[in-house]
Amino acid sequence: MDVEVRDAYKLAYDEAVRGLAHQQSRLDDFRARAGIVLSAAAIATSLLGGQALQRRSPSIWAWVALGCFVGVSALTLLLLLPRRWEFTAVPRRIIGTYVEAENPLPLPMIHRDLALHMEDSYVRNEVGLETMIVRFRLALGFLALEVVSWTIEIATRG
Repeated sequence: MDVEVRDAYKLAYDEAVRGLAHQQSRLDDFRARAGIVLSAAAIATSLLGGQALQRRSPSIWAWVALGCFVGVSALTLLLLLPRRWEFTAVPRRIIGTYVEAENPLPLPMIHRDLALHMEDSYVRNEVGLETMIVRFRLALGFLALEVVSWTIEIATRG
């Protein structure tokens, strides 16, 4: 096999590995941020909600704030739930398919095949990450609306 082709397959493999590692890092970041947003919503509800609901029955703003808290909680919990992600190749499958097969493949062809499989995993994972981004943005919107609603509830209580 031509050295240039071999090196190109290795480059494609290395880039596929790098892409999946970056994707996994993004997933970890979103999950950490989701936990922080959930904590912020809980603190806002306990501090502002406790103050707003001390002496009178809740107004529409309190109900909006509570609804937003439920929305933030649901969306962030969806982000934190375990989900099947594809970030690694299974060594047993690699050995069985490529190394100990009836007609083992040379290393450059293994790199080529794995790079293509990793691209498929990257594309499937990206759909899940895009969904997470939308949910995260919605959760942030609900958090902002929750804080504003509690603030209005406190400001208008008399």
